[in-house]
Amino acid sequence: MSSRLRTTAALGAGGLASALSRATGRGNGSQIRGRVGLALDPRLPETLAAGRRVVLVSATNGKTATTSMLTAALRDAGVGVTTNADGANLLAGMTSALAADRAAPAAVLECDEANLPFALDQMAPELLVLGNLSRDQLDRHLEVRRIAERWRSELAEHPTPVVASNSDPNVAWAVGEVADVTWVDTGLVSRLDNAICPVCEELLDLSEDTWTCACGFHRPPADVSLGDGVLRVRERQVPLELRLPWSWQRANAALALAAVDRLGLDVAAAAAAVGRLDQVGNRRHRIPVGDGRDAELVLAKNPSSWALIIQELAGSGRSLVIAQDDQAADGTDPSWLWDVPFEQLVGSPIATAGTRSLDVAVRLQHAGCRPVAVESTVEAAARSLPGDEVVVAASYSIFRRLGIR
Repeated sequence: MSSRLRTTAALGAGGLASALSRATGRGNGSQIRGRVGLALDPRLPETLAAGRRVVLVSATNGKTATTSMLTAALRDAGVGVTTNADGANLLAGMTSALAADRAAPAAVLECDEANLPFALDQMAPELLVLGNLSRDQLDRHLEVRRIAERWRSELAEHPTPVVASNSDPNVAWAVGEVADVTWVDTGLVSRLDNAICPVCEELLDLSEDTWTCACGFHRPPADVSLGDGVLRVRERQVPLELRLPWSWQRANAALALAAVDRLGLDVAAAAAAVGRLDQVGNRRHRIPVGDGRDAELVLAKNPSSWALIIQELAGSGRSLVIAQDDQAADGTDPSWLWDVPFEQLVGSPIATAGTRSLDVAVRLQHAGCRPVAVESTVEAAARSLPGDEVVVAASYSIFRRLGIR
């Protein structure tokens, strides 16, 4: 079979599978379209990406929001974009997004960090946008260093322009010798997975806002920086005001806007477009808990995301439900819970739910957080807590279940 016939057959079969999936209520069809297409034509992403401006966004945390922000900015500028806005970020999901709108001249694709090497190999992106690397789904991704090594190896083979956070030593090392890098100071500095120098494996010298090593490895100077609500892009200062809650969204916006600048579009107009967003990747939800109150739902999936959530909740007076499952999407190994700084929540009203609720409760007891209610459902846990403001911090499977009902 010729390559053209193979591609045509793959697209037709994938489209049919997607339609059947939606018609039978099995899903939105985004994953099955890509899976069927790839089964018939393993080089389908390469064919679909050819001749298009492709941007890949990858990180452990924030890639869905960054992808949504960059997509919104490009569309506001009149650029036709296809994207995997539903978070289907494995190769099948990215292939499906490329196939869904073949007329769009640009594609902004969220890419799972372990899938980035495959996407780089097939899609020849114009730009990579890289955030942090943190422990996540240890049973699938293994340790952070393994992902960083794969990124570094693939970028050495396929040099690609990069926009990257300069706060993460593993990302800085993974980018390696790529000459065309825009370093972004997002205002966030994570310490939970960044104690060891990836070059010489000695302890890094960590201060409040930088890191260095005796071997000479150090934090790269920023080309773009965010501070006090202002994004500084070379000689330009652009106000950044967001409707989205949670401070880490500003870091995601900084990466997205740095990418906008690299793509040659107006950053001020893009900042205004991003500032109008009140939803990114269908990730913002309020859920009824059954007693007249609504709870704010937020995704908490690893030590890095938890550290940011705790930073905002500690001392705020808001009640917290920790909902932790151990499904495939969550990772079946919850040992990382012991590295989350729950000690900062002592005195806060807390309840737990989910298949790993007792694991979480034990961790909280050791942190000195007492009393802790353990309930059978998220709603019951929220009802057990006082106050008008309740936050439900949920692992991925619970977040998805609560967010789509």
